Amino acid sequence: MTRLNPKSGRNSRSRCIFVCLAAVVCLLFLPLRVSANGPVAPPWLSITLSGLPKNVLYADLLIKIDSKSPQYTPLNTQALEQFGFSPEAGIVAYHSEGFQSFTFHYANAASSIDIYRHYNGQSEPVPGSGYGHIEFAHGAVYDGVVSQYENLRKNFFTMRLAFLDAAGAVVSVSKTFELPRINHYRIFSHMSYHYGSGQVTMESFENPSGFLFYIFSGIFFAGISAALEAITAIFFFRNRDKVEVVIKVNAVSQALMRILYVAMAIAGLPYLLSIIFLEALVYTIEWRVYRNSKIMAGERNKKLLAFSAVANTVSLVVVAYLNGFSL
Repeated sequence: MTRLNPKSGRNSRSRCIFVCLAAVVCLLFLPLRVSANGPVAPPWLSITLSGLPKNVLYADLLIKIDSKSPQYTPLNTQALEQFGFSPEAGIVAYHSEGFQSFTFHYANAASSIDIYRHYNGQSEPVPGSGYGHIEFAHGAVYDGVVSQYENLRKNFFTMRLAFLDAAGAVVSVSKTFELPRINHYRIFSHMSYHYGSGQVTMESFENPSGFLFYIFSGIFFAGISAALEAITAIFFFRNRDKVEVVIKVNAVSQALMRILYVAMAIAGLPYLLSIIFLEALVYTIEWRVYRNSKIMAGERNKKLLAFSAVANTVSLVVVAYLNGFSL
């Protein structure tokens, strides 16, 4: 086993720590955000409606938004004037199971809730035809980085549709549905809703650059993860051979995690559940590998377990930050 000598080893370790920390600190300030759809996310949410009764002239998006949210507003007066509703209208006052109107309670919401007219004023199908179109979150920007649409999909993806009469009274409310959040291979572009059956259809198209984007972003974030684990290993073990073991194990575990993540995404498993399962799996596998490694012999099991937990947690938090907390 090779040990770092007091002078050259210390200098080498100090340089390594400085370079890795400098790289990580610089990356923390990069305006790097990966959208839920990869490099070419659509700019708004488009919904086609069918099977509508004649008294339904408007349809609004209901989202779970808390009054403490930075995007919450008690009343979007601009929307109130745009659609001519009273402040006491059903949709404006609607609050059920945490759901409220996107148009009237999301700050600066860009909405076109008039079923038979586009937001640009061009005519849609004749009222009463049972077919129409609505749009949300088009064009506005949130926090200067993430579009209103991306913020909607990332933080308010659990939704319902409220169907309204001419005065803004709520005629009916759809069942809860969720927008697709992460999809690097197919881009979500549009959804359809049938009033009578309540059927929601998510439409998407192939993302030609999705595969390459996922590969390169995976390599980038795996590199960040390896650097962070190497830094943690230096502080935990202060031994070059053990640090090399950590880097090699991390490279294998990152590759395994990416493969399993793709498989779970394809299988349609819940996003948060997949992340929790994969992180717990990586923690456990890495700890077992370190415990059975000859180079790690002599290290206490508790220390190895603590290292695996700390290194992977730090890596997860930093990578999540760089990726806009969507991993």
